[in-house]
Amino acid sequence: MKEMKEMNYSIIDCHCHVYPEKIAEKAVVNIGAFYDIEMSFDGKYSTLKKSMEENGVKHGIIFSVATTPHQVHSINCFIADTVKNSG
Repeated sequence: MKEMKEMNYSIIDCHCHVYPEKIAEKAVVNIGAFYDIEMSFDGKYSTLKKSMEENGVKHGIIFSVATTPHQVHSINCFIADTVKNSG
């Protein structure tokens, strides 16, 4: 069996959220209040990407957060476009 230091693991953050730049900070405040949880970042994709790079996270799985059903489609489209254009 290989020693732990010799093994090559990838870190995957399996629970991420991002929002459009123009509403990200407000969305973070509102989502935190809606679910009564403290939020850690500003909700921007650029911040998530930077944090992942700094912490050696290879992949992030981005989920939508909607407080009403009519928001789901547009949020999913935003996430798909963000991932597609992330290069």
